[in-house]
Amino acid sequence: MGAVIPYAELSDIARFARNRKLGIALTIGCFDLLHEGHRYHLENCRFSIGEECLLVVGIKSDKTVRQIKGEGRPFMDETARAMSVAALPAVDFVAIIPANVAGGRYGLEMVQMLQPDIYFVPPNCQGLAARLRTCHNAGTNLVLTPRTPPPGFEGISTTRILEELKRHNN
Repeated sequence: MGAVIPYAELSDIARFARNRKLGIALTIGCFDLLHEGHRYHLENCRFSIGEECLLVVGIKSDKTVRQIKGEGRPFMDETARAMSVAALPAVDFVAIIPANVAGGRYGLEMVQMLQPDIYFVPPNCQGLAARLRTCHNAGTNLVLTPRTPPPGFEGISTTRILEELKRHNN
């Protein structure tokens, strides 16, 4: 089970890991209504890095999620989302990314702060070229995570779950 830490303490986590000869891996997301697809993604990240590496998860702020997903989102507030993700065995640390971080370039700032060994991003992420440059400068390997869900969970997403709930309530 992981710990929710203040965003400002990410540099401390980096020092902690380096002092103990541990690697660092990073992934970022909304993680609204935690579902099997999220768990599968985080377990794949953990499996990829092993136990000698910390998995740090950045949770997008409520304001950022609203900008991305629209009004009415997130369904769960940032603290609840962070605590849910931190409760997963695959995760070591979770930090809520403030909405004003680097003009929305939170992934780039987190890479600069943590200098992780690996940064897991989805293949359809925005600003991939900028992320590649930042990772190259930080000595970080950028890994495109497959969007292959576990059998029976194809097409699962928080948006789809919320749409189904609305449909059943009407």
